[in-house]
Amino acid sequence: MSTKLKASYVFQFAAVVFIAANILQNSSLILYLGRDYVKYVYAVELLIMLGFLANGIRTKRIIVATAAIFYAGLVVLECVNFSEISDAKLNINSALPYIIVASICIFNDKYLSVRAVSRNIYAMSAVYAAIYVVIVLFFPDFYKPTASSASGNPLKIFGRDHYTDARLVLSTPYIAFGLTYALSAMREKFKITHLVGAVLFVLSILLSNYRYMMVALVPSIAVVYLYPLYKYIRWMVPVVFLIGTGVMISGAFDKRVNIYSVFSKDQSGLARVIEYDGAKDVISHHLFFGLGIPSSREDMEAIVKLAHPLFYDDIGPMGVLCGFGLIGLIGYLALGLAVSNFRISTTTKPASWEIALLGVGLFMTIYSFTAPTFWGEDGSVFAALILAYQLKSRFKLKPVPQALKGPGGLRPRQELYPVQGAAARAPKRRSRRLTGPFF
Repeated sequence: MSTKLKASYVFQFAAVVFIAANILQNSSLILYLGRDYVKYVYAVELLIMLGFLANGIRTKRIIVATAAIFYAGLVVLECVNFSEISDAKLNINSALPYIIVASICIFNDKYLSVRAVSRNIYAMSAVYAAIYVVIVLFFPDFYKPTASSASGNPLKIFGRDHYTDARLVLSTPYIAFGLTYALSAMREKFKITHLVGAVLFVLSILLSNYRYMMVALVPSIAVVYLYPLYKYIRWMVPVVFLIGTGVMISGAFDKRVNIYSVFSKDQSGLARVIEYDGAKDVISHHLFFGLGIPSSREDMEAIVKLAHPLFYDDIGPMGVLCGFGLIGLIGYLALGLAVSNFRISTTTKPASWEIALLGVGLFMTIYSFTAPTFWGEDGSVFAALILAYQLKSRFKLKPVPQALKGPGGLRPRQELYPVQGAAARAPKRRSRRLTGPFF
């Protein structure tokens, strides 16, 4: 076995472990195994990211490595920023949910196949959906929050408590990706496994009762069946993202505006009305760097005194501006444009995993108006994967010279191949063992 093939196995295995850890973390399943296990999950994610970052620097993927360092540095900076504003002790635990945004260094690695990673994510998402459905249907007491979750369960990771709720959560990007993948794969070739997967994903969505998720999934499902039309409107997606983001943060510059006021009759909507108004006051005093990442819920409530606690994730882009300021909003927009401006081949029928990436990109773009899905935790994984696909497609692939084409020629999809150095090489079939799942 060649050294490159061995390296591919190692890095593919590391990516699988990272994704599994991310699912355990974002679904809160790890909390039921024991709060002490949370620190191990975060430690695994951080170590894997550091390993890929080091390899990216070694292989001269400077742009991606620089972007990962920028996002990680921004998160640490915001922890320090909050500590300075509130005079609270620095709590590095609070940075952990956001540090995953630096995972863009993982999937652009030279030893990783985006196709293999996508297929592995689909397999693990199906397993996760099955666990979610079984727990909600047959173990309702296990599903419900514990009695102490009203104030949060303390998770001591790096020396200080980090509070989070202990209840099973539906990680929406994984479910959206899995459903789009299953539907696309069934259109390509019907298999009972894909049908079972699609049923599990739909059941998990219905049982979660995430209403806005159901709305945001409509274009993702539509693109599976209407993909040929997508090339005529794909330019609209980043435009809609920019306009929607501008509308959502308009209240920061016009105190009379509260986007959530139309939902004030709903209990959840009323909470967001309160949080949005509170965020406007914060932004007026901390526009450039924001308030920062709170050390704890108590420290946050001591500074922002509202009838409902302020959570950045509840108010979409406004939460990003409130917590991370203008500098964070710029980084958020850069990620959002990379996700919303996703492009795949229009000359041939794209593969199921490509359609799934496009579908989850559309889903996260729409969902980002109420929750910044690709800004930390689970959504960052797919933002990183989409960015890696586009970078590899744009900068690593060149057209095959006419002289290298055989008598029968090549299909348009085969007219792209990796270039190493100055020498152009014809396409080679990769080992089937590296196409997932799980390698």
